[in-house]
Amino acid sequence: MTFVDCILRDVDFGQAALTDVAFPGTTLDRARFDRAVMSRVDLRDAASVQIASGIEALKGATISTAQLFDLAPALARQA
Repeated sequence: MTFVDCILRDVDFGQAALTDVAFPGTTLDRARFDRAVMSRVDLRDAASVQIASGIEALKGATISTAQLFDLAPALARQA
C-alpha cells in the first residue's frame, strides 16, 4: 500500500499489521500506532511525521535522519 501526497490527520493505525507500506509526500499529523506491527514500512519520503501515540511501533519502520531528530524526544521518553 502506498499513500501518496495525502494528509492523514488523526488517523488510527492502532493494532494494524502494516506491511510494505510507504508514505511519499504524505503528512501524518497526530497519527496513532498503538500496538501496531510494522514490517517494511517506509516513512523516509513522508512530508511530515507527527505521532500522537504508539511511537514504539516504529521499530519496524524506516525513517530518515531528519525524522529521527524530530522524533528523538518522543523516542527517548519510551526508553
